[in-house]
Amino acid sequence: MKLSFVLPVLGHEPGLEGTLSHIPINKLSKKFNIEILMIWTPTKDYDDLEEMKNLTKKFNSKLIVEKRRGYGIAHRKGYEAATGDIIVASDSDGTYPLESTDKFLEVFLKEDLDFLSINRFNSLERDSMKTTHFIGNKILTFLVNSLLGLRIKDSQSGMWLIKKSVINDLDLREDTATLATEMKIKPFKKLKSAETDGKYKMRMGENKLGSLRLGISQVMYIFKYFLTRR
Repeated sequence: MKLSFVLPVLGHEPGLEGTLSHIPINKLSKKFNIEILMIWTPTKDYDDLEEMKNLTKKFNSKLIVEKRRGYGIAHRKGYEAATGDIIVASDSDGTYPLESTDKFLEVFLKEDLDFLSINRFNSLERDSMKTTHFIGNKILTFLVNSLLGLRIKDSQSGMWLIKKSVINDLDLREDTATLATEMKIKPFKKLKSAETDGKYKMRMGENKLGSLRLGISQVMYIFKYFLTRR
């Protein structure tokens, strides 16, 4: 069985090397063939292709350049390129517990899941999330659950596992960070899905997403799905 890691990277991500180093390659390679895909979008502030290539060599990974900016665009690009049976998708800012991938895979395989989302709120490191972000996340999750009849704890998590074979069934359309919401609603509506507890760590570097604008776009997507089911 093959495992693909899909890591979107926007410009220079200070947490990228830490993210890569936390993947438990030695444990996982005993049971899986592994590929690591970094979907990199250069920015005006950072476009050093050679440095990125050197980093991919250091971690025996593959660099995919995606010039179009968009969280959803990067994810779909990675899913298309991935050759693994199972995809592990994660933000590349050092906040997600990739070191626990082997434990998440145990749950995924034991329960024969199509999709597994990682809940951040079980264990938040001190100062890892601003109070405004915490409240915003809780409001968005409440809306998802109350409007769409779901029972999830973290609708905005940036880490999940999914079978490659079911991705086309989701008809993913979101180009921006609203993909995080789309990647909870559609799998929990259409696939055999579950949520398991993880943790959330201090971010390495600054958040590149505008919180208010992102929050509004997430709310709009939730209501759009509620009205159209698409």
